[in-house]
Amino acid sequence: MGISVTPLLGVSSDGPLCYLLQIDDANILLDLGWTDSCDPEVLAPLADVCAKADALLLSHPSVAHMGGVSYAFASLGLKCPIFSTLATHRLGKLCAIEHCLAVSHAAEEPPFTLADVEAAFKWLRPLGYQEPASLRGRSRGISIAAYPSGHMVGGAVWRISKGGEDVVYAPDVNHRRERALSGGNLAAVSSRPAVLILGAAAPLDKPLSVPERDQALIETVMRTLRAGGNVLLPVDAVGRLLELVLVLEAHWARMQLYMYQLVLVSATSRKVFEYAQSQVTYMSDELVASVIGGGRDGGQVSFNTRHFKRCASVADLREKFDRRRPMAVVATTESLDVGPGRRLLADWARDPKNAIVFTKRAAPGTLAHRLQGLQGASRAGESRLTEDLPLAQRVAVAGAEVGEGDELGAGEGAGGGAIGGSRAQEIRQAVRAPEGEEARADVAEVVAQAKAHGEVRDDEGGAGELGVREGYLTQFKCLVDGFTVPEHAVGPMFPDEFTEDQRPNWDFYGEEIREGEFAMIKPETRVERPEGAGAAGSGSLLDTLDAVSMFGHMGVRQGTQIARETARLQLAASVAYVPYDGRADGRSLQAMAAQLGARGVVLVHGEDDVCDALSTALLATPTQKPHVQRPQRGQAVDVSPQTASFVLRLGSSLLSNARLRTVGEYMLGFVEGQVSVEGLPDQDAEMDEPEGPVRAPTAFSYEEPTPPDPDAKLPVLKAAAVTRAGAGNIFIGSAKLSELKQALAAAGLESYVTKETLVLPAGRIVVRRNPATGEMQIEGPLSRAFYAVREVVYGQFSIC
Repeated sequence: MGISVTPLLGVSSDGPLCYLLQIDDANILLDLGWTDSCDPEVLAPLADVCAKADALLLSHPSVAHMGGVSYAFASLGLKCPIFSTLATHRLGKLCAIEHCLAVSHAAEEPPFTLADVEAAFKWLRPLGYQEPASLRGRSRGISIAAYPSGHMVGGAVWRISKGGEDVVYAPDVNHRRERALSGGNLAAVSSRPAVLILGAAAPLDKPLSVPERDQALIETVMRTLRAGGNVLLPVDAVGRLLELVLVLEAHWARMQLYMYQLVLVSATSRKVFEYAQSQVTYMSDELVASVIGGGRDGGQVSFNTRHFKRCASVADLREKFDRRRPMAVVATTESLDVGPGRRLLADWARDPKNAIVFTKRAAPGTLAHRLQGLQGASRAGESRLTEDLPLAQRVAVAGAEVGEGDELGAGEGAGGGAIGGSRAQEIRQAVRAPEGEEARADVAEVVAQAKAHGEVRDDEGGAGELGVREGYLTQFKCLVDGFTVPEHAVGPMFPDEFTEDQRPNWDFYGEEIREGEFAMIKPETRVERPEGAGAAGSGSLLDTLDAVSMFGHMGVRQGTQIARETARLQLAASVAYVPYDGRADGRSLQAMAAQLGARGVVLVHGEDDVCDALSTALLATPTQKPHVQRPQRGQAVDVSPQTASFVLRLGSSLLSNARLRTVGEYMLGFVEGQVSVEGLPDQDAEMDEPEGPVRAPTAFSYEEPTPPDPDAKLPVLKAAAVTRAGAGNIFIGSAKLSELKQALAAAGLESYVTKETLVLPAGRIVVRRNPATGEMQIEGPLSRAFYAVREVVYGQFSIC
């Protein structure tokens, strides 16, 4: 079996990831990331590979791991099944929508549209943790399974198996328990796999503990807020955002910080918590218990945040919140190349009381990377960076005609600037909204917000700032004060609340019969879903997001344009970094890799110093010396196992007489047989022509052709005529001396351990364990005690 690994992206920098794994004739893509700015040149090396791919495995719901999937399906010819966990499927789709909307506000012709996102995710098949799946086509015989990585919600470490050999793909692993996630365990994925593809984006220095890290973040944020400044925290759309939200929400709830505003600005902000709530089973046990127990830990029930307010855009933030009060804003994107965080940076950077707090090391070439390089103390009011910052925003064209359903809501864009319309019109539309519509706004909430902004007065004759009278709200017979529509109402509460299209027509005998309800449904052309596409989470999310009001399913709607401006960025605000990247440190990564015991290791996605330190540490492991490689971009490395393996069919007589034992996930047994190649088709032989005339099949005698069995071409292992006596004593498993001591004590034999040796004084028997090979040796005189000890030692293994 031949195995090779080719890094296409993500070799040494902390940027997008994509690797090509070739197992015999199968081509498997591992992740397909992109940058926030969506530079097509970054994905240029994938043009020749995507068309040949047989499967795509996604590990985490982030732009760096899956940002290029939609573009690859639309422009690079990628057409293959996609596999991920269910949480990565649902949260990753939100991440793709956020990515598309952010880029659409900066480019006249976006590289991919929301229609491309929908089309690409129809190929995705979600899996649960440890749920096996078999690949088809050229990848037949390969099975995959996902294991928790501990890095993001739904994050996975993939195990790809074929012919008894395992390949483990672990781009990002975190062994520490956090608020949102339990730690990942590489040792539970496989035992001595053939290849380990390990991400080396880990710090070499000792990391902060989780409580120390949380305290450092809280102190940095609160120091700025108490000084009267604002805090900007650039984050990704759904990945590490959830951990950050839980930490800040818990502190705000514990300290009752109502004087400081806590806001999330994201195009998908109104859906990310809802979707995270539905995937709580992928999170830590404490978080699951808080949901089941109703939030007994201080009133917090998972992601039902009380202090975190959500906004779809910067314009929404400016409209709903008081700028005079300090606020901590978590905004996308983490690179600050696009998204609402870029516009907030332009507004807040010049004030020395403000702070920009990064929670992850940015990729080189991004604005966030340049700002992180300026981290450090400076004199008050000193500008450490002065440059022109291009800003872009998609706005409505003045006087443009907009079709039905294409109205542009004020401030609902993903990037920030105000979009046509007035507050008065928004209030009128909210009041006129039918009771049955999902998009209906709560009238009482709209009136309260209007009063708070001075747009509506309590007196009948007074007019607000926009000339809207409260009498206007009541002329439609709306109950405003003391009445709210029940949350679970499914229809109008009173007969006069029907709209014209909802009001049923009645005749003298009852409701009028409508012929359309009984008309025969005409056959329609069905569009088959791609093979392997999952049903879970397949519904469209686009119509439920407020930020999509400016974009249609087939691209940017008509009547909009890009408004560009250049802001003068003068960085006087403080810059801080608190490590919330959720990755294991270098020493822990080395210990996990050594515990896994891979025979070959491929280091990717890491800096030179980290990769060199990991390589040196793995080669110095006393029990094993794996073959460590670090390929460059586009360099294919051969990591084929050195053991010879063959695929055979087991004969029925051999299989019926075999004694199989369950060891882990496998059934093992010792058999003796003889390989038979009789009856296999000769590839060089010509097909015999049928004799006589050939009859065409009739319509009544047609039978569905049976597909050929691929296993029919395999050699058969039959039972041997003569077997060797005494063969088959194979010990499977491993035992520790501490476990053996407990087993001997249970059998009434006292012992003690000293220097990898177990001593039994009563029978002068010694059990030695070789730490390099794991072999155990029993030494002592032949006696009843010797055979009793041997029986206990045998019980620690599976014997075939």
